[in-house]
Amino acid sequence: MCFTVSQQKKGLEIFIKDANLLYEDNQIKNLLDQVQNNFFVSGFQYPGLVILKENEVDMFNWGLIPFWTKTAEDANNIRSMTLNARSETIFEKPSYSSAIKTQRCILPVDGYFEWKEVNNEKIPHYIFPKESSHFYFGCLYDRWINHETRETKNTFSIITVPSNPMMTEIHNSGQNKHRMPLIISEKDIEQWNDPSLKKENIEKLMEPFNEHFMDAYTISKKANYSRENRNVPEILQKVQY
Repeated sequence: MCFTVSQQKKGLEIFIKDANLLYEDNQIKNLLDQVQNNFFVSGFQYPGLVILKENEVDMFNWGLIPFWTKTAEDANNIRSMTLNARSETIFEKPSYSSAIKTQRCILPVDGYFEWKEVNNEKIPHYIFPKESSHFYFGCLYDRWINHETRETKNTFSIITVPSNPMMTEIHNSGQNKHRMPLIISEKDIEQWNDPSLKKENIEKLMEPFNEHFMDAYTISKKANYSRENRNVPEILQKVQY
């Protein structure tokens, strides 16, 4: 599955320009002022990350809370289970069945992290695009209103698909092994975000990404320890084993 990503401010500025968004727009400027450098960020921290929906960028929190969630306690409980949404069951699962139809978005990331088991040892890997500045993760989003406080929470989930050969080799252990995030080709971003896209076309886009456009290297085992401060530039340095 995909629980840890890298989304850096410099990369987001490039992404916004490449997406032909209005960089001078005050909303975008204000958004970028809020952005922190996330060299290494875990979904279990429910971070605020920048997404693109239709032609608008916004900051949503990772860990989707369905609109029909009743209480704040229920919202807190469900979000740890909705960091990822499996493509195979996404139209049937109550948490996702409404959002996948019309509320799709893109999470631009510099790369993401996965662990390979070798002789009962977890070796962390950084996976990144070969020929692009970003991976464009296919996601879905929802808005939940706390009926007591009237606070609105904007949240998203990363969709996962069966892994390609490269990621099958790397992501080789655990209950959710041989999975990878849904990566949308740059040419398909507009189509993916189109709320009028039909189900059969959505399903066609939910395929494993071509491994020839991806690369990976091993990084420090510091990435294995949640008590460490892993959100530092050094975490992205290559380490040979």
